[in-house]
Amino acid sequence: MMAMGSPHSPAMANLYMESFEERAPKFVPLQPKEFNQYVNNTFLVWPHGCCMLDQFFEHLSNIHPTHYETRKRWDSVYRNPTHIDLYLNNNRHHQTSHRKAELSRLFHCTIFISDKDNLLQELPHLYTIF
Repeated sequence: MMAMGSPHSPAMANLYMESFEERAPKFVPLQPKEFNQYVNNTFLVWPHGCCMLDQFFEHLSNIHPTHYETRKRWDSVYRNPTHIDLYLNNNRHHQTSHRKAELSRLFHCTIFISDKDNLLQELPHLYTIF
């Protein structure tokens, strides 16, 4: 355990989560397509259905109960309630390649995550942002 605000805390948390990320999924029969964590966030792509996803999270919770107290299932892009849709300002001196990369990242994320119904809502949102 480390003090909150310590300059070493993020590094230690990342080391622990990297170790956990490597070990935890190996002991279940069904694997996620993608499994990444950063501090207190987990991103995974689960192609095996909701019932099996619950079993996967139960397995992870048994390894370390405090990591997976809450979880959300999305059929569309999730935005934190404090999110303000502020990305690279087009009127500033950002490289064109950076602006294009940000748009590309958001577009591919939308296509990859959204189901058909939510995709029809998400694409106009991206158009409005950019």
